[in-house]
Amino acid sequence: MAWYNILLVIFYFLEIVTDIWFGSKFPGYKWKTQSLSFLGQSGSPLEQWVLVSGVVFTTLITLFAYTFYQLNKPKKWAIIATVLLITYGLGEGMGSGCFPINPPDTIITINGKLHEIFSSIGDAGLVLFPFALMSMLPKTENQKLHIYLWSVVGIGFLMASFFLIAKYFHPDNFI
Repeated sequence: MAWYNILLVIFYFLEIVTDIWFGSKFPGYKWKTQSLSFLGQSGSPLEQWVLVSGVVFTTLITLFAYTFYQLNKPKKWAIIATVLLITYGLGEGMGSGCFPINPPDTIITINGKLHEIFSSIGDAGLVLFPFALMSMLPKTENQKLHIYLWSVVGIGFLMASFFLIAKYFHPDNFI
């Protein structure tokens, strides 16, 4: 299962490269206050590229999830953890890519609403994933991992809060 590790490296490399490249191709993009979805908004010169990126994202997450399942299938919560990973990939990748958000200060269309729904469902899969891992791996044997996963959950909720504050309240110089 060495390709499992290769998938992770490709995924993280592509995430960083596409974010930097997309941001450099969109005039006026502000990475501190605008999400990647902003780059793929309706009418954006990058709309099709963000869609392709979403398909690649979903494919890589699904392959990762499949491999994760193969490595952990005798464990009780492995199928739930796998489904949560696939939900994340479909929601944040395919769903967000296929349904672009609306440009700022425009009426929200059905695509914009679907984008928010799919993105939220995908994020929920990612937020719940550590809980599935904690249920899958006994705390007595994996105490440090459980501490780490609780840290991930806490930092995840903090970052989600920052994202929502930036999205809905638009504070100056706020990451």
